[in-house]
Amino acid sequence: MGWASTEFETIDLGDERRNKRVIRLVERLSAQPTASVPQACGDWADTIAAYRFFNNEAVDWRAILGAHTDWGSKPEPQKIPSSQLQPSHERVQVDRLSVTLERVVPV
Repeated sequence: MGWASTEFETIDLGDERRNKRVIRLVERLSAQPTASVPQACGDWADTIAAYRFFNNEAVDWRAILGAHTDWGSKPEPQKIPSSQLQPSHERVQVDRLSVTLERVVPV
């Protein structure tokens, strides 16, 4: 499950196959933003499927944008209050170099 599945979890294009197709297209096109559709899709079958998706009158760009906007307006996960955190030091030796790592962990 990629990032697009999470971001577009509320999408409803009227058919589950279209919902899955838009997620697949978003992942492929975003992985290669400067590539052409055939280059980003990788093979001829996926390229034809992408063009059919773009040309499908049942696909509404507002539904795609709406799902994207819905995801962006979700509240952030609850954060741990800083009063419940404490620094932790860990000494690590790599070859001849000794490094101290500091991280914050919940109490």
